[in-house]
Amino acid sequence: MNENIFISIVIPNLNQGKFLSQCIDSILDQKFNSFEIIIIDSYSVDESDKIIKKYLKKIKKKLIYIRKKCGQAEAINYGFKIAKGKFLAFQAADDYYLKDAFNKFYSFSKKNNYANIIYGNIEFRNLKNKFLRPLNFNFVNRFSLSYEGMVVSNQSTIFKKTLLNKYGYILDMRQSFDLEFWLRLSEEKYFKLDTEKPVAVFRIHSRQKSKFYNFYDNTLRQIMLENYEKKSYFYFLSKNFLRSISRFCRFCIHLKKGQFKYIFLYFKKKNF
Repeated sequence: MNENIFISIVIPNLNQGKFLSQCIDSILDQKFNSFEIIIIDSYSVDESDKIIKKYLKKIKKKLIYIRKKCGQAEAINYGFKIAKGKFLAFQAADDYYLKDAFNKFYSFSKKNNYANIIYGNIEFRNLKNKFLRPLNFNFVNRFSLSYEGMVVSNQSTIFKKTLLNKYGYILDMRQSFDLEFWLRLSEEKYFKLDTEKPVAVFRIHSRQKSKFYNFYDNTLRQIMLENYEKKSYFYFLSKNFLRSISRFCRFCIHLKKGQFKYIFLYFKKKNF
């Protein structure tokens, strides 16, 4: 790991060329130089490739561009593995950072060197970039979720790369892999920036992959929370058999082949 790089931002991309420039520009406009951008593009068929190559000419030493046919979670994990930064972040290609976000993260980390996970607030904007509303987080423990079902926001959270050695990488799930990841890391203390001002934008639009009110996604999130609260899937299976079987089946449809063994071994290792 190169300690000279404070943060590596991993951006998975698939046909988000419409928003990609704003995402990249929001990093370049930070007035903060200790970063690298890692874009993993899953062979987009829109203008993404052309846009990224344009930035490569400008910031070749700051930008790593890889084309790899893979899902979002796999793309993020690949970026994490090759990242050189002390801290890691993963940002959606259709979202972006606000002014001075990295300076705020950097200053806070210097004052609190023991902080392994640092998060801030976000704001919602629509397709036309019109402000909708803020969303403030106050992570007390793993059950302090916002009503959107979020522990913290991917867009406004950074963590030390060394945590991957302790907690592992993101599970390759179709939905809610972010929540599962943050819940897994919740054994660590989360530190909030000393400002309530948002540091990133979550864009609401019809093309985004994640939709807060998607039935299956919310069901999956509820199952995860019950699991972490009760320490075992078998607890809630016995607590309310029919209801839990239904939820567990919905959970399973989001897992890809081979993930069941991984999850079983993980909870066995943790003695849940």
